[in-house]
Amino acid sequence: MFDILWRAIAIGVGATVLMDIWAFFLHKAFGQPRPNWGPVGRWVWHLGDKVFHDDIGDAAPYAHEKALGWAFHYFVGIVYGIILVVLAGAGWLASPTFRPSSSASSPSAPGGSCWRQAWAPAGRLQSGRTRCRSAPSIWSRTRCSRSAFGLRRC
Repeated sequence: MFDILWRAIAIGVGATVLMDIWAFFLHKAFGQPRPNWGPVGRWVWHLGDKVFHDDIGDAAPYAHEKALGWAFHYFVGIVYGIILVVLAGAGWLASPTFRPSSSASSPSAPGGSCWRQAWAPAGRLQSGRTRCRSAPSIWSRTRCSRSAFGLRRC
């Protein structure tokens, strides 16, 4: 059991590292903005006080919010890794295939825009700037980037 848990954690961390490398490539090759985990860290820091914010940029800053955002990013990756192993079964670890791993990422594709819509009305994350103009296009881009390693066409 302990071995299975560690392997699931390694899968989550590994997948998150691959996504970060992919984001870095997209930034260098196509000028896509780099992920800003500061607002996420600020949101995590204020979870004890408030879950829903009109604008997370108006919440009191936290000195280490970017580091906390990165840690939460990897925590979510670990949770996804554990969910994958739970859904695919421990036998999948002995002979893994692409199907469960690519399928596990598909339901989470709209997740990025969903948290923006739920925790930041109209997609406003910082100082009134709208970052979420079209949820379907965000779902499409997120699905493409999450499926990149699952060998799917976008």
